[in-house]
Amino acid sequence: MNAMFFDLDCDEHPLNGSAVASAEAVRSLFEGLNGRRAFMFQLQLEDGSTLDIGVADCIGCVQHTPRDGMTSSRMATTPTSPPLGGGDTEFSVGGTATPIDNRYCVPLSLVVQIAIQMIVGDGTIAEIVWEDLATGCSGIMTDNNPGIDAQDDVTTASERQKTIREFCSQMSISLVITLAAICVPIALSLSLPLEWVIGERLTSLATAFGMGSIVAITAAFGIYRKAPTYFASLSADCKSGSCERLSICAHRAVAFETSVTAPAIAIGCGDRTLIVFGGWWTNRSRRPDITWKSVEPHPEFPAKRFVIRRLTRTGRVLSVQIEGDRLPVERWIDPQTMNLPTLNADFPLSVDVVLLERPLDSLIGYNPNWN
Repeated sequence: MNAMFFDLDCDEHPLNGSAVASAEAVRSLFEGLNGRRAFMFQLQLEDGSTLDIGVADCIGCVQHTPRDGMTSSRMATTPTSPPLGGGDTEFSVGGTATPIDNRYCVPLSLVVQIAIQMIVGDGTIAEIVWEDLATGCSGIMTDNNPGIDAQDDVTTASERQKTIREFCSQMSISLVITLAAICVPIALSLSLPLEWVIGERLTSLATAFGMGSIVAITAAFGIYRKAPTYFASLSADCKSGSCERLSICAHRAVAFETSVTAPAIAIGCGDRTLIVFGGWWTNRSRRPDITWKSVEPHPEFPAKRFVIRRLTRTGRVLSVQIEGDRLPVERWIDPQTMNLPTLNADFPLSVDVVLLERPLDSLIGYNPNWN
C-alpha cells in the first residue's frame, strides 16, 4: 500500500505529496525529520484513511482516521508502559502549538512501527492499544466493541513464582485456622470436669463446642475438596507462560451478591460485563501477588479506565493498572429482603475475574423500588 506524505506544519516542505511505499522509505522519512521542533505530518493511505503523526525528539503520537467519515478517529496508546506522566506535549500544526495529552505519546520507535505496519503490514502491533476518541475506550481497530479489548500477553518468571507462592500461603493460613477451629473445641470439651456431665448429655457449653467442630469440619471440606483441582489449573496457567490483558472502558458498576463469594461487582463495558469477585481490590495487603500501577499514589478501583492482566484458565489477577477516574459503585437495596440484588449466573469457584459476553443491563435490571 502506498501513502502520500504531507507536512502539516510547513506547506512548502519539498517532500509534500511524495509517495512512501516501503519500510525503508518510512525509516528514511523519519530520519530526515530529525532535529526539527515538535510538529505533525500526515500520511494519506491508499484506502482513504489517514495517519496524523506527531514527532518530538524521542516520542511521538499517532491518530488514525478511517475513510468512511462515520467511524471516529483513534489514538495509539501504550497502557502497560506510558513513557510520560500527566500533562501535555505540544506539536506544531500550521505554526500553532497543539497540545496532545501525554497518554497518547508513545516512544518514537513505536510510531515508526505503526507507520510501517499501516503501509506494508496489517496494522497490528502487540504493544499498541487504539483508543476511540469519541468514547474514550480502548480497543483494537478491527474490534467492533470498544468496551473491552482482550489481547494475549505473557507472564514473567517473578509473576509466576509470586502467584504460586501466594496461593500456597493462603491455603496454609486457611489450614491452620481450620485445624484450630476443629481442635480447640474438642480439647475444651474433653477437659470439662466430670460433674458437668449429666447422665449421657453434656452441658450446653460442651454441646456448643461440639457443634463448632462440626461446622469447622464442614467448612474445611468445602474449601479443600476443590483445592487440588484449582492448584492443578493454576500450575498449568503458570507453566504456559501466557495470560490475557483486558483494557477496560467502563460506564457503570453495580454491587451484588452471588452464591460463590462476596463482595462482588459487575462492571458494565458496553456489550460486555466484567465480574470481579472476592474483594481482592479492597485489601491489597491480602493479595501481595497483585501488582498495582497508576499515575496516582493510591489508585482507586474500579475506575472508568483500567487494564487487568489475568491468567487464562483460573482468572486469577496478576496486575491492575488504573488509567482513569474512580467509577462509583451503585449499591441498591431491595426493601423486601434488605439485601443487595442477586446475580443469577453460574460462576466458577476461586476466581478473581470473569468476562461475560452480555451487557450489564441484561444481568441486573434496575428496580425503581430499590434505593
